[in-house]
Amino acid sequence: MPANNHIKHANGRRAQSASSSPNPPKPPPKKPRRLKRKAGQPSAHSKLNDELQQRICNVVASGQSRERAASLNGINRSTIRDWLLKAQADPNGRYAKFAAALELADDQAIAIMVDRLLKDPDQKWTWKVLKNKRPEEFNERLHIKSELSGPDGSPIPVDMGARFTVVVNCPECEAAVSDAETPDKMRAAAGSNGQ
Repeated sequence: MPANNHIKHANGRRAQSASSSPNPPKPPPKKPRRLKRKAGQPSAHSKLNDELQQRICNVVASGQSRERAASLNGINRSTIRDWLLKAQADPNGRYAKFAAALELADDQAIAIMVDRLLKDPDQKWTWKVLKNKRPEEFNERLHIKSELSGPDGSPIPVDMGARFTVVVNCPECEAAVSDAETPDKMRAAAGSNGQ
């Protein structure tokens, strides 16, 4: 049986009920709702506030990465990078305060790890974390940059068909070389060996 939302008149026609009128009354217009800002929030649309900043900094100070701190607090890691870029753009703004707090938390984590490194008999894992967190400070490789050039800084001429001799001048090394290892004696020994 069809739904009874129409009323039949005596002449057999249907009349529309009041609930299905062609122009229902409109609700009053809504006022634009302002988002309420939390303490330390730079704008109503930003996720950053004092509580979130403290939670992120606590995770970083415990030794975790910034990316891990973001994921543990339910935000995307690119959000923290965006906030740090905004801090560079406005050094006196709210994001700059966040960047300073994050840097302080990072320094606290490094200090804890260095302290652990000095006290712990098994230092291998702490050292690896430090090398990954701050490679410019805790890299054990010695970076030496050297440059070879010809006379007066010109390029070294290379004749691929001829033999050549490399002479290394090292004042510290010359004092350690004995008389038996002078270049003339070395050439003579090399010549007597069939070269």
